[in-house]
Amino acid sequence: MSAKKYLLGIDIGGTKLAGALADSEGRLLHKMRHPTEAHQGSQHVLDGIICLAQEVLTQANIASSDVSCIGVSCPGPVDCETGIMYSPPNLPGWGEVPLAEILQREFGIPARFENDANAAALAEHKFGAGVGYKNMVYLTMSTGIGGGIIIDGRIYRGAHGSAGEVGHQTLMPDGPLCGCGKRGCLEALCSGTALSRIIQGEVERHPESLMLKLADGQAEKLAPPVLVAAAKAGDETALEIWETAGYHLGWGLANLANILDPEIFILGTIAIKAGELLLKPTRQALNKFIFNRHIPLPDLVPARLGDEIGEYGAIAVALAT
Repeated sequence: MSAKKYLLGIDIGGTKLAGALADSEGRLLHKMRHPTEAHQGSQHVLDGIICLAQEVLTQANIASSDVSCIGVSCPGPVDCETGIMYSPPNLPGWGEVPLAEILQREFGIPARFENDANAAALAEHKFGAGVGYKNMVYLTMSTGIGGGIIIDGRIYRGAHGSAGEVGHQTLMPDGPLCGCGKRGCLEALCSGTALSRIIQGEVERHPESLMLKLADGQAEKLAPPVLVAAAKAGDETALEIWETAGYHLGWGLANLANILDPEIFILGTIAIKAGELLLKPTRQALNKFIFNRHIPLPDLVPARLGDEIGEYGAIAVALAT
């Protein structure tokens, strides 16, 4: 039996489960994905997680005794110390699930846990756009806006493990309703959900917009990918939406910069596809709202790991000390 130790990563999402095997340095050697099938209940998903982990090991011809740690990236809330997941919103019917205990019993391997935003931040810090930086903030911009904060090279969880809810800073007390029940959160202004709502409203006011044509006249297709395509084609309405979104995002990032003083902001998901359509107005607003103009403006870049960030995130969790 090989004396070399490997790392096993599991990324748990509402629609997919991803498994990955890496060497002791975190280099991916093998990966696979299965649908989560969350609608079939917690036991079905738990069985799927165990099956996926075993399948990764079997296909890579690695024994569990050669694995030093399992890293788990999962939706919150999660207690990173105990490995208990508490009723994740996108995994209905879970309740309190002691996943660390379950994995330890099944494989005899210690498991480490992070919520998915923190895991993604660790991934970008270790393998992506954050390499070489000690202080950074990662934002995921999809259905909502979440964040992972790294200070002096380590993830910052806060006193109760809830740090990083960057999307729920209030910018406009009388603004649009957020999914959290408050109004005017950053998430309600420039998340993927917010952008889809804004696009549909603007298309009603500007039916000549290229966005409606790109969506084949179907309102449900009026989403960020259409906004990117229309703006790149020069559509004025689409360009104005990106300008406004960037303004709000830069405002929110300036708030974070004034408190945390990071070296870099790394933006995932939507920002990767949008590129400078979003990054340029965001930089302008960040520069406008930041307090200390005597220090360098934080770098602002898209995430680098793309569709593999879940796998890299889980492996980064396994590597974290």
